[in-house]
Amino acid sequence: MTQKEIGARMAKARKLAGISQEELAVRMNVRVRTIQRWETGANEPQVSSIDAYAQQTGVTLAWLIGAVEGEVPQLSADAVEALRDQWERNEAALARLEQLVRERDPDVGKGA
Repeated sequence: MTQKEIGARMAKARKLAGISQEELAVRMNVRVRTIQRWETGANEPQVSSIDAYAQQTGVTLAWLIGAVEGEVPQLSADAVEALRDQWERNEAALARLEQLVRERDPDVGKGA
């Protein structure tokens, strides 16, 4: 399978999961341009990145790299809801952590 074909599968999985490139980039801690390049086949992601992408979009690594043929596996409504719940919990935890850091040191993030 070519990188362009893998990229097309990546884009399909992301769209079916209802995740924007911007949201996925935040979740994976990469730039939006990186997601765009992976999805167009312009850049080849490392296997660990493809695996993380698969986890975020609810498909298997095997499907993304073409080791499994057929249509993209569909996530159940429960699985989608569980992913969204986990994302919201992560965001809340991060916000709380940022608040605690600011309370401890109000100058954090202001630059030198």
